[in-house]
Amino acid sequence: MFWACAIAFPCLFYLPQMVLAVSVRISYPPPDRVFVVGMRVQIQVDVTGVTEPIAEVRFATPKATFAVVTNPPYSTWLFLAARREEAVTAAVVTTTHNTIISEPAKIIALLGPPPFFEYEIMSPSDGEIILPGQPFTFSAGVLALPDGYDNGPGTIPHLVRFVAGTNIVASFAYPPYSAGVTNLPIGSYTPSVAVRATSSSVKPIHIWVAELGTRSPRVSASNVAFEVVTAFPGKKTIIETSADLREWSSISTNVPATNSFHFVDPNPTGAQARYYRVVIPPE
Repeated sequence: MFWACAIAFPCLFYLPQMVLAVSVRISYPPPDRVFVVGMRVQIQVDVTGVTEPIAEVRFATPKATFAVVTNPPYSTWLFLAARREEAVTAAVVTTTHNTIISEPAKIIALLGPPPFFEYEIMSPSDGEIILPGQPFTFSAGVLALPDGYDNGPGTIPHLVRFVAGTNIVASFAYPPYSAGVTNLPIGSYTPSVAVRATSSSVKPIHIWVAELGTRSPRVSASNVAFEVVTAFPGKKTIIETSADLREWSSISTNVPATNSFHFVDPNPTGAQARYYRVVIPPE
């Protein structure tokens, strides 16, 4: 049997290395996100390009500071007690030299609809390739929730289910929401989190259960690299390239000893698209 998978890189390969600018941004909630009065919302901040040690991240509304965090991850909770619009800012103070303020993220709190849950899938990661029968961890964290549903036994119970396709992977009454999984059939999935007796949503991710695949592609000024995942260790595995998806040329032959190996192409063609695929030829 012939096995193949492919990834495509649509771009110029010989770009100079990018230098990250200093940036502080509120990564959750997104701008103008609408919530409901009576919810608690997690405020998350991403910090990039800061080379000095961070002394603190200060979370504030226009009226006052409501939290100070000194260690990553830089996040805190805001309780929406009344109908309002809050501009939330975060100031990052380095050891001696700089204070950087993020763009404000406006949170809109409404009366009327019931509070809801919002989750973030922590594992597996978006784009993950999982081999059939390979164990992995399915875990989620809470981004927003009705007040009172929070820290485990002693709070109001709510049944949380992990769902992948039509499969209920695991069920929980209290956090932490994490379970080992081994039984997903081959296919592509958009996992979700469902909560009994109330509405919920989740930041979408996509995963694949497959016998052959590629993951973690990285493009730099000097090379292209990715990881090959295979259910066929010990079999000849060929990496091919094409400029048009019609004519393919072999550039590497491997006989992996394990279920994964890393490939680096040090000579990607310059100013044209180049496609890569992984092939296990028939024996």
